[in-house]
Amino acid sequence: MNHTYKKMAVLEIIAMLYVTIVIILSIPNMGWFMFFMGMLCFITFPVILVSLFLFFRAFRFKYRKDKIILALGLINILSLFYLFTRTISYAEDMEDFYEDNKVELNELCSYTRSAILPNSSVFIEFENNTISIFNVSTPNDSIVSDNYHETKVNNDSLMRVAGLTSQELSEIKQRLYHLGCISISSDSKDKNQTTVGYKRVGMGLYSFILYNRPITSSKFNEYLEDMSTIPYNNKVIFLYSSGAIGNMDFDGKEEYLNKLSKKSVK
Repeated sequence: MNHTYKKMAVLEIIAMLYVTIVIILSIPNMGWFMFFMGMLCFITFPVILVSLFLFFRAFRFKYRKDKIILALGLINILSLFYLFTRTISYAEDMEDFYEDNKVELNELCSYTRSAILPNSSVFIEFENNTISIFNVSTPNDSIVSDNYHETKVNNDSLMRVAGLTSQELSEIKQRLYHLGCISISSDSKDKNQTTVGYKRVGMGLYSFILYNRPITSSKFNEYLEDMSTIPYNNKVIFLYSSGAIGNMDFDGKEEYLNKLSKKSVK
């Protein structure tokens, strides 16, 4: 009987911890919440119902485990309240970062554009100091781009296709590392635009779209209407790219634009 009780106690605590993990992972990015409630709903919904039952039952204080379950339940309630009432402003974070590093960002963009072959494009992302994504596209050669998505092999052949030397790739990597950024997307056909990946939050990616020349007012308005982008000015756009699941909108866009407009008035 005692052995059975211990097994049940462990399972009950695991159920409460599962809910805790779902909520905590969802705080920085609601994409995780959508993942657990969508793709893993067959696990998440039953566990949530069980955890609610366990939480209210724990008020009897009959067993030692009840205190643990109550504590986890209270953490879950407070975390859930914070999850749906918090205001995260990644846009303000990106603004501060850009203003502190705009010279280095522009130098990185210029260097990368000049390093790759004419009429070619690359997307390179680093994770833990190694290449996690290396996409290359050249004129009349879409196969390369299609076949080498998210690869950690054949980097040498991809470098040759893009016209990058080992030294140039290392320089790009070091510049990104120095900035604390993780990726760059550059197209030598369009020398006016480069995208620098700022950070990943959950499955989403926050990036800067950087222009050499000011964009037109119509292009500015396009970014303004697109819920995944925030035009900081006519040469800098903040971009949020969601992963396979989750909200595609840039969280806090309206609030940030209101603050930005008040700043410009002052």
